[in-house]
Amino acid sequence: MVQPLCSAACPAAACTPYVEQQGNAPGAVLRPHHSALEACKVSEESYRRVLAEWLQTRDAATPPPDSLALGRAVEYPWISRYLADAAMHSAAWRYGRVRATPGRHNAFVAALLSESTLLQRLDRPFVGSALQVRGVAVEKVLLGPASEYASVSGASARLKVPFDAQLWLVLGPRAQDSGLTQAIDDAQTRGAPGGDEAAEQAHQ
Repeated sequence: MVQPLCSAACPAAACTPYVEQQGNAPGAVLRPHHSALEACKVSEESYRRVLAEWLQTRDAATPPPDSLALGRAVEYPWISRYLADAAMHSAAWRYGRVRATPGRHNAFVAALLSESTLLQRLDRPFVGSALQVRGVAVEKVLLGPASEYASVSGASARLKVPFDAQLWLVLGPRAQDSGLTQAIDDAQTRGAPGGDEAAEQAHQ
């Protein structure tokens, strides 16, 4: 009997996220893996690396994209966790979600993900390019218990928070970098101890 080349015990292939932009399509797509049949997570480090490499090698003759589809937020655990935590700390979410429509949920989540704290993280690989992340567009928000999706100790299982949605980065021409963005970038580039403290001081 012929044995299969690889059994279930063989290690799974490493996830290979990449950016796809076809022809003159106005938008690009960040795909977590070359195989759509395999579930993959994209770390913040991988997100930055893949986008930085794409920006450096993309064909200059291709029109710059006006958006970058990320897919589902749960494929980016650091975004999903940020979203759940931000909603848990938002009085507007706690008191307004009960009667909110799906459209209101979409708008609320888009506003949370477009706040400067996360927006600067999303924009990091674009620094030095002609493009800038201007905001986040959202559809199909999913809710779950804060005790499962938020990182806050003692989070209630009764409080529902957003943890997943379809996401698009809204891109535009890069404006002049702010002093805060430059301070964070310099600290991370140097890799010096206390980089986070330097960025915090710049923020203050």
